[in-house]
Amino acid sequence: MAKVERPQFLNKSEKPITVALSGGSTPKRAYDLLSKSEIDRSKIELYMVDERYVPIEDERSNEAMIRSALQLPIPLEEESRQDVGSLRGSFPLFPMYKPGGVAEAAADYNQLLRERVGKFDVVLLGMGDDGHTASIFPRMWPEIPLNEFCVA
Repeated sequence: MAKVERPQFLNKSEKPITVALSGGSTPKRAYDLLSKSEIDRSKIELYMVDERYVPIEDERSNEAMIRSALQLPIPLEEESRQDVGSLRGSFPLFPMYKPGGVAEAAADYNQLLRERVGKFDVVLLGMGDDGHTASIFPRMWPEIPLNEFCVA
């Protein structure tokens, strides 16, 4: 059985380690293992690689799957969705979905990533049976703008 070890770089870093998590079934086992690890959760910030434009209550939500696998709390309405993890002693997860439209949600997440992350320390991706990763399907490669973190 695999075991999640405490990476040595967590001891040396002053700023949080930024980790991008993919949706789908491929990485779910890794999330289960991470949820049981003794890693200092205050030293890690979680971001999402991809999301369907659905609220967290929808069974297709990648955020819901990630929260479930990592045993992260579901935020209450009055709590900020991005701060609820750190408020309750868990990993802070910065979700993609927000009401108002998919283009606005992508633009806001793009800005969040530019301001808070710059580049990720760790990116965990899965691969679908049809060859897609991060909601990008093989036929879409020519259409992806390379100067954006997040696209709708």
